[in-house]
Amino acid sequence: WKIGLSGYILPFMFIVSPELLMMGNVMSVILATVSGVMGIYALSVALEGYYKGDLNIVFRVILFAAACCLLYPGYITDIAGYAAFAAVLFPRWWKARQAGKPAM
Repeated sequence: WKIGLSGYILPFMFIVSPELLMMGNVMSVILATVSGVMGIYALSVALEGYYKGDLNIVFRVILFAAACCLLYPGYITDIAGYAAFAAVLFPRWWKARQAGKPAM
């Protein structure tokens, strides 16, 4: 059910953000698509609790908040979501890269 929740949220994203249906200018469509994909990914990682190792509850809550920010349309919420997403996942990715683990 953890990963499946992302699939249930996806149809509601189309209602909130019509840019995901390719309605609007090219730049807003690209931004909405990237934000949606990153938001779903952040939500999946937060619910699963694993990204290159177990995540504690604090990181999971931060990722859940990042997912909510990324899934809600708006430039300010996107910036906040990207910042929280990067703050949690980039150090873990960098540490795994230095240790020689596979990329995904």
